[in-house]
Amino acid sequence: MLDKVVGIGTCSGADTDKFTKFKLTPVKGRIVKAPLIKECLANIECKVVDIVKNTTLSFSKQLRHTLTPRAKRNELFTPSVTVHLS
Repeated sequence: MLDKVVGIGTCSGADTDKFTKFKLTPVKGRIVKAPLIKECLANIECKVVDIVKNTTLSFSKQLRHTLTPRAKRNELFTPSVTVHLS
């Protein structure tokens, strides 16, 4: 999965269908319009709450998270606020 994560992060969704290219399964979220990824241990539905002008920094608030049974056993995963750097 690490190779997929790197590949997804280094290509643009504007000209690439990332679900097809990386053989991932989209799943409908309950709150946000963006699709979740079935193959992930966890999915976090977020809302952007602030974008720092003249940077690529944005802050998101977690609205909902979903954990697979495998992730729930880990108990190290506690999502709260996500910071996106691009």
